[in-house]
Amino acid sequence: MRCILFYTKLPKYLWGEAVNTAVYLYNRTPHSQLQFKTPYQALNNTKPDITNIRVFGLIAYYKNKATGLKKLEPRARKAILLGFGNNIYRLYNIDSKRLT
Repeated sequence: MRCILFYTKLPKYLWGEAVNTAVYLYNRTPHSQLQFKTPYQALNNTKPDITNIRVFGLIAYYKNKATGLKKLEPRARKAILLGFGNNIYRLYNIDSKRLT
């Protein structure tokens, strides 16, 4: 968790998101104690889908859902990628300093 926050230079109050991401990645990493299976695979008897994994702390953009946008106004908002889920990413909005 410390390495993740140090590497990305994110604020320390996002430590919980860093822990969740570390656990998510750990559960999808093979271990010798499990005959080189992942903990996810040992629990669910299926290989985990790792196609959604991206680098923690990268800049990401998401769709601006505000109504009444003018023709030349931005359609996306800037955020920082903080974590993963089932078909969802945890994003931190830079402008409002809130999770989205």
